[in-house]
Amino acid sequence: MKKNPDYITTQRNLRYLEEKRFGSKLVTIASPEDYSVNLSVRRSSVEFQDIILRYREKQTEFNKQMKVLTSRRKRLIKQLFPS
Repeated sequence: MKKNPDYITTQRNLRYLEEKRFGSKLVTIASPEDYSVNLSVRRSSVEFQDIILRYREKQTEFNKQMKVLTSRRKRLIKQLFPS
């Protein structure tokens, strides 16, 4: 799951948005729903905060999936290799 291109892109874009404090007031970033669509928004706008929120929601979904997969993996390991 950590090698999933969507997961990597989501992490990279979220990190970029959260660290964007200086420089141009206009930020161009891929849309959280469709990475082929670029959005240009002002850093201090409500839309900018909304994009960060949508990326965090997407990250939360990935984290839930990884938690489920990890628990499933542990359970299968216990079944295959009982101690």
